[in-house]
Amino acid sequence: MISWMESSFGIPSYAWWVLLLLALCFLGAASNTMAGWLYLISSFILSLLFLSVLQARRALVGLRPIRFYASPVHAGDILTIAIGIQNNQSTPARLLEVHDFPVKQLSDPVKSSIKSIDPYSQFLWKYNISTFKRGIYHWSKLKLRCAFPLGLFWGSRTEKIDFQVMIYPQVLQLSQCPIVDLLSCSNRQNSQLFKQSLYHKAPEGITRNLRTYRFGDPTRLIHWRSSARFSQFKIRELESSSSNQNLIIGLDTNFSWQKEHFEQAIVAAVSLYKYAQNKQWEVNFWLNGFGVLRSYQMVLETLATVEAKPTSSNLEFPQSNGNLIWLTQNRSTLSRISGKWIFFGPLESSARLDGLVIDCQQPLTKQLQSNPIN
Repeated sequence: MISWMESSFGIPSYAWWVLLLLALCFLGAASNTMAGWLYLISSFILSLLFLSVLQARRALVGLRPIRFYASPVHAGDILTIAIGIQNNQSTPARLLEVHDFPVKQLSDPVKSSIKSIDPYSQFLWKYNISTFKRGIYHWSKLKLRCAFPLGLFWGSRTEKIDFQVMIYPQVLQLSQCPIVDLLSCSNRQNSQLFKQSLYHKAPEGITRNLRTYRFGDPTRLIHWRSSARFSQFKIRELESSSSNQNLIIGLDTNFSWQKEHFEQAIVAAVSLYKYAQNKQWEVNFWLNGFGVLRSYQMVLETLATVEAKPTSSNLEFPQSNGNLIWLTQNRSTLSRISGKWIFFGPLESSARLDGLVIDCQQPLTKQLQSNPIN
């Protein structure tokens, strides 16, 4: 009710009521004593009160708030919100307040007092919010309040300016991750054997590029037609299969997770992805319903909003050729995957001991850096 009155008509401050009472007292005394100076004082006070009522809302007409883009941050980082107040009037704007109303999951309402904004200039207000949970957050409400010229009467104007901030999941800094490193060692050996076999056999139809002959190159790789054209030996560079060098990190969203466990799985998934990228792996991310995500930015944006939603359809596992790390809380999927797994929650026993069991009561970083069960 008070907010509606302030935006529609304005509300007086405590000092306004005191001055009104004082003016009425002077007016009553003047009517009894017929003293002209008492009439003058009461008239002057009433004029000030009336002027403050008119100017409080009029001063807001030339003010235009602007929201600036907020760069995404990771959960646990500080989010900076920037709001500009543009004064398009030929007179200074004074005695202002700006109120912003972020969603409750992020912060309580925030306000700032502004002493003055010069004519045709802009005031920039920044404030910080501590972030704790991933997600995309929307809000629009922004309120300007003004008590110009004497701070006796407050008028306000509410603006609706759509605004969005994105909070990415937290990324853990892993110094090592054995469950990824073990796959790396195994597949590096397979890849070397494959390349050697491919290099010596040189089957037709897999030439990727031509390069100048270097000492030691097998003569069977010489492309004679191109060599004759360029008057120097040209060697065929062969396509090498990368399927054994790829790593796929899969997150099981087709299950009713416990909330705390699912949030830790999100953090683990993006941390493993970043670690594998830093180790020069060709890493992809797989989500049920989304398929394969190939860029780090796409992974961050998807994991900022993804939720576990069990469906009636059968779960389709990604094609990984054994290069899969599967994050789940569903025991029944452990025997159906080809690769490593990370299980969140207590796990009494498993027929396949080639994974990692995460205890949500223990630090996640330390557990990801420990050796998997084998």
